[in-house]
Amino acid sequence: MADEENKFYFENGMTLHEVFANHTQRNLKLTENLLDVSLVARDFWIKISGEKDKISRAKEFFMELANVCRMRKRHLDQNDFEQVLRAFRNDSSGELKQLFSEKIKVGPKKRDIVPRSRAQNTTPEQMLMFLTRLGFDSQCVITGDPLQTDLPDKQCSGLVHAAKVLKDIPEIGISKFSSKDVVRHMLVEKIINAYHQGKQKSV
Repeated sequence: MADEENKFYFENGMTLHEVFANHTQRNLKLTENLLDVSLVARDFWIKISGEKDKISRAKEFFMELANVCRMRKRHLDQNDFEQVLRAFRNDSSGELKQLFSEKIKVGPKKRDIVPRSRAQNTTPEQMLMFLTRLGFDSQCVITGDPLQTDLPDKQCSGLVHAAKVLKDIPEIGISKFSSKDVVRHMLVEKIINAYHQGKQKSV
């Protein structure tokens, strides 16, 4: 079976390094050995090469790591990373569930307000993973600018996708801002208008 390639995008470069316990190259190698894939890290994304099912498995692992890191509000240490990696490789439900519930907690507490900035750089899969982690009575605030995505041209933004598929759910509010909402220098408003008009002409 021929190898395939895919990419996983983190929120930013700092998140990528925090997820790998600030030992990115060392822990990428550990991940390669245990999940049987080839990994290359660049900026805030990782290229994954291997068989299709193993690539999907690796992306699931990265989503879990990113979520754990976000909920703990600090980077994982080396012991945390190795425990999660071994548990994920051996059993994605039993051992992982016990590890997360007792030590890492992958979901927010009740009545939390969970922020997510720069959401234009998430994929639909990452956005779904984030939204489905909400606890009871929790609120989620997601922000982003669809015009400033760093995703490849053919990759749909999770922010744009979510706004389309969730727009008819009454419990979810979607607010769109314009240049009139900019509270910076007057020149910034003119710049935003110019780029917006340019985008409309190119469509």
